Amino acid sequence: MKKILIVSYFYKPSNFVAVERIESWVKYLPDNGFFPIVVTRNWNENQKTIVERVHKNELHVFKTSLSEIHSLPVYRSIRDRCSDFRILKPLQKFFTLFELLFSNFFNSFLPFSNFLPYCEKLIKENPLIDTVIVSGTPFKAYSIGYRLKKKFPHLVWIPDYRDEWTTHQNTDNVYPILNKLLFKLDRKSEIKWTSNSNFFITVSTPWRDSIKKLIKKDGVVVKNGFKELIPRTNKSESDPSKLKIVYAGTMYDSQPIELFISSIISYCKKICSGIKLEVHFIGTEIMKTVDLKLRHLTKEYPEVFHFSKRLNKIELLKNTIDTDIFLLTSFKNVIGWYPVKLFDYYSKGKPILLIPSDGSVIEEFLHKTNSGYVVNSEIELHQLLDKLFQKKKNKLPIPYYPNHKEAAIFLRENQTKILADKLKEYSNN
Repeated sequence: MKKILIVSYFYKPSNFVAVERIESWVKYLPDNGFFPIVVTRNWNENQKTIVERVHKNELHVFKTSLSEIHSLPVYRSIRDRCSDFRILKPLQKFFTLFELLFSNFFNSFLPFSNFLPYCEKLIKENPLIDTVIVSGTPFKAYSIGYRLKKKFPHLVWIPDYRDEWTTHQNTDNVYPILNKLLFKLDRKSEIKWTSNSNFFITVSTPWRDSIKKLIKKDGVVVKNGFKELIPRTNKSESDPSKLKIVYAGTMYDSQPIELFISSIISYCKKICSGIKLEVHFIGTEIMKTVDLKLRHLTKEYPEVFHFSKRLNKIELLKNTIDTDIFLLTSFKNVIGWYPVKLFDYYSKGKPILLIPSDGSVIEEFLHKTNSGYVVNSEIELHQLLDKLFQKKKNKLPIPYYPNHKEAAIFLRENQTKILADKLKEYSNN
């Protein structure tokens, strides 16, 4: 098998969604003739933040007949150590800015600066490694691919965009002058570090087109997708006395959740039913400002809106088994984004509510797979809730007839084959 080096800051056993993409490549690339060697950092079991202290922090190398995982020690920077003390928060921000600035120029300023020399050593020891993929975020990791290609010109080097970098449609304008400076530096770095790449990978066609326009390289779409489907049994697992809607995972400022919340509140004011309506937000505490906003908007209806902390996959599955509908929102000014939770929701065999629509790939997915509802106004949501409550009153399951044949292209196994076929084109040249 051909050996391929995959550099990914995020990997198991951490509890970040970015892990799943690389994990699927490690699982399915060997079926397509490639031997993946992953270089990552050490993580605690189910770790949820990048700055916490790692308990077993020495080099770990896990080898099988089909793959290798190299987990490197984490050297906590002064910035990371400041996170242990609330009083040092301003100092932490200063060192973060320092890192953001100088990591554009020097590998030593990256919090994972040990990745580059380790990858160089691996390539020297494994002359059969002819391809390197660097997965972003963090996007500064692309400097590793750039530097490896300069040192080993025979390498096929591929940046993997799990997200857009400087072509992203949403920008933070809290500090406009500072952000403008950082943006200019990042854009120069993005163009420079991808200049000697062979092609790039991203997760949707709109993103491929916008990135291609900037870096002048060809791109291939390899979607995130889902691992497998959880079959829906004929026996309903939902509670007939309530309609339960669940949002699971991080919520961002760019998500227009206000329409959903205000519509639910106005609906609760007018309904007279023996069926309860419950909305559960799970894991929104990661983005503290957004979590506070959610709690403020819903504070007068604690019997309707419920909050719980982030759960690992097993806990989440147990806590959402009686869910009737999973909730999604669009992202302001962003098109072409398949959020990972879209596939997580679909795999659980329950309908999905999108409010408001993105007018793009999320709505298209729901329509093609017949897996949910797209709502753009309070009236539309009220009409939908009326229908769903009627089903509950009659002790009938929520209608759900997904088109798994249409969804099969999003299986991670099939998406990995798309990647493998592209890699073979370069291997044969």
